[in-house]
Amino acid sequence: MTSNTAIIGVKDGNGVLFGQLVYDQSGVGTGPFFPLATFADKEGAPITPTNPLAFGNAQLATVTATIASGASLSGAADLGTGRLVGLIFPAAWTTAAITFQGSADGSTFFDLYDDATERAIASSSVVPSRFLALPIADWLMIRAVKLRSGSAATPVVQGAARSITLVTAR
Repeated sequence: MTSNTAIIGVKDGNGVLFGQLVYDQSGVGTGPFFPLATFADKEGAPITPTNPLAFGNAQLATVTATIASGASLSGAADLGTGRLVGLIFPAAWTTAAITFQGSADGSTFFDLYDDATERAIASSSVVPSRFLALPIADWLMIRAVKLRSGSAATPVVQGAARSITLVTAR
């Protein structure tokens, strides 16, 4: 059996058509189709910060945060005017929760807490190749973010470089 990728049309909640890059298991355009972590516009061009996807009155874009091999904290991911609405996890991940450092100015970072609780995504939700939706209201005050494998008190080093795709809306 052969296989390949294809762009299929998908409509958002407002009926706006956009292209989704999918894995076509049949290899002949009949599916089944499996969404890939890369999104594409109607012409098949990848969605990037310079080619954002219109979504209703918002535009979606992606930014990458990479945790280096042997490290637990990513470099800074500047969200610009976008607000975090989702994470796409890499195909491989050393089991750990994800916590965050946030910055309002893009240069000074602090461990991110909701009241007295460290903001975290449980390790059971950090599944390889999963797209995890996040509530936009939780990220309104964040200009830039760093992702941590594990908690501030107990970081978990990753066994290889891990790139996490951050999906933003503006």
